[in-house]
Amino acid sequence: SSNNSGITICELGCGPGLPSLTAASTTTTYTTIQNVIATDVDPFALTLVQTAATYQKLQNVVTTRYFDLTNTRDNILPDAHLYIMSDVFESEHVAKGAAWHTVQLLFINENENEEDTTTSKRKNANIWVFAQPDRAFRNVYVEEMKRLLNMKSDNKVDSSCLDWCDTSWEERQQMSNDDDAATTTTLWSNRLWLCNVDETAVLYN
Repeated sequence: SSNNSGITICELGCGPGLPSLTAASTTTTYTTIQNVIATDVDPFALTLVQTAATYQKLQNVVTTRYFDLTNTRDNILPDAHLYIMSDVFESEHVAKGAAWHTVQLLFINENENEEDTTTSKRKNANIWVFAQPDRAFRNVYVEEMKRLLNMKSDNKVDSSCLDWCDTSWEERQQMSNDDDAATTTTLWSNRLWLCNVDETAVLYN
């Protein structure tokens, strides 16, 4: 949409960085990708992403940063409008760490000072999570999300908000908009997209 002009995207657990590189090369009538931050715990993966970005003349858009999804203590997320995780659930430890960071983003207004302008992007950030259906640890991610969200909320979290779907982001947003009056759940759930993906059929142009 038009309010996404000049956005910053952060990929968590980027590996070879295909989503980051694709995003960096994407410009539409309404959206300008100003900055893409590819993060990973593996320095070699970050070197590969930066090399690929340079080769594709995207070095002015793509930056890399060390970030450990399993660190839930002193690991501060880069500031971004959109966070992406693509098929990162390789272990239970990573899945639970990813869930913790997701919940922190969804409830960042409660976690950080409203006057802190450095978190202006994160406070309204969307989170897109892609995973293949056969990834066993993606269910660990969802269950940990439920546990953490129930600790945050006075009411039990509606589990349907954490269902993996095959719908597009636009369809997901429309479904949220069609709901009844906004509740605590819908206020965060319309920023989260859990999407099934078949990576063998994904075309990175």
